[in-house]
Amino acid sequence: MGYKLPKSLQDVSDNLQWHLNKELGRYQSKPYEELVEATLKLEAHYRDNVKKKYYFLTPYVPDDARLREIACITYLVRHLPKTEPNTFKRFKVHNIVLGALFYRRMAREDTYQRSLLYTLTLGGWTEKASALYLSIESILGLDDKNKIDPLVVFTCCSAYKECLENIKADDKKHYILNEEADLALLSTIISESEADERCRILSLQMDHVVSIESVAKLVKDTDGKVRYSLTAFRESLSRALESKETLSTLDLLACLESCKFNEWKKIFFKYLIPKNTIINKENLDVFIKDRGDYLTDFNQYILLGAYVMVLKHEPEKHEKPLPDVLIKVLKNATASDTEDNELDDKTCFNALKALNGYLELPGFQVLANTYSFPAWCDFSKFQTKVKEKLVFFKKLNELLPASSPSASFPLSQCVEEQMKEAMQEEEEMYETCRY
Repeated sequence: MGYKLPKSLQDVSDNLQWHLNKELGRYQSKPYEELVEATLKLEAHYRDNVKKKYYFLTPYVPDDARLREIACITYLVRHLPKTEPNTFKRFKVHNIVLGALFYRRMAREDTYQRSLLYTLTLGGWTEKASALYLSIESILGLDDKNKIDPLVVFTCCSAYKECLENIKADDKKHYILNEEADLALLSTIISESEADERCRILSLQMDHVVSIESVAKLVKDTDGKVRYSLTAFRESLSRALESKETLSTLDLLACLESCKFNEWKKIFFKYLIPKNTIINKENLDVFIKDRGDYLTDFNQYILLGAYVMVLKHEPEKHEKPLPDVLIKVLKNATASDTEDNELDDKTCFNALKALNGYLELPGFQVLANTYSFPAWCDFSKFQTKVKEKLVFFKKLNELLPASSPSASFPLSQCVEEQMKEAMQEEEEMYETCRY
């Protein structure tokens, strides 16, 4: 029995970062709206914590410097642009708010660690004595199970620093108290976080996950466009059936050409048209429904190809293997309820064939360039790596017996010859580049 593709692959891929973060035990922020609401109440949190502090039976009073620091944070939050949920802009402003809170928390930590009392008490007088520090920890939801890591500090503080640097000079006094000192400390925090080995390892894993999520988003985007165009394609077939009793595959392709689709969409539709098909008025609706189901299967294989690129990654001589946690998360995503549901080489070849054909759609790069592929630097390099991996699995696939089990691959026979020719060209190009 061959590999069985899970039906939930698209849904899992939409939240792959969340699954990886959970497995790694990384910091989990409150939802943006909840974080903003809590941050705007930071002064109240601070005042409450101050009331709990005493110095020789004398209660503390709120410190003016701390109140000004809080005012800068709340002013920033109130003046961030409005954003829609689940968008890149929302992700960015979320990071800016976190960066402002991380920075102020770490600035208090830095102040205490440089104080004379910290030295005299051999580290006994710590930031835990700071009412503002404790208030920010509470808002961030930090505890023994929810800790910040170097990557989240680097990412969010970098977003915060970029935000501050883009503010007009006359307005900066509302956002930052001591521009030179604060930006210097912020830069130090960012550079130290980036230099941390844990940051590099986490970043490597997140880059691969983001690249897979980009393919998932691309597939969802093109799926919507193609699925919507099925109606126009059906209308074209219906008009053709007014003058003919049946339509052959060639007739279907002629109807496709008459549709006002862009070039990549026409090629994509050819992937959906089976060879030696006969259509009439009675089976037209069934045919269109089947194309929609076929589209779902084909998209799953495209997405699986993105997973194969990571799961079957062969490190260079100077590289270390990908972390086990990342591989575990990706294997869980591509698994199903079937036991021993391991990716076989034939399925990997088929998935890469689907992904490669998808990425080579005419004019597709313009759309793809709006997405991020950090594990491969950019879309162009990702495309090149897919071709190389496809050639490798093609050769491997030729060595396997014909009876080897694999998942059934739904690629239309209409484009098999076209893809074989393309594969031959890629193989020759790959061999040339190797020597």
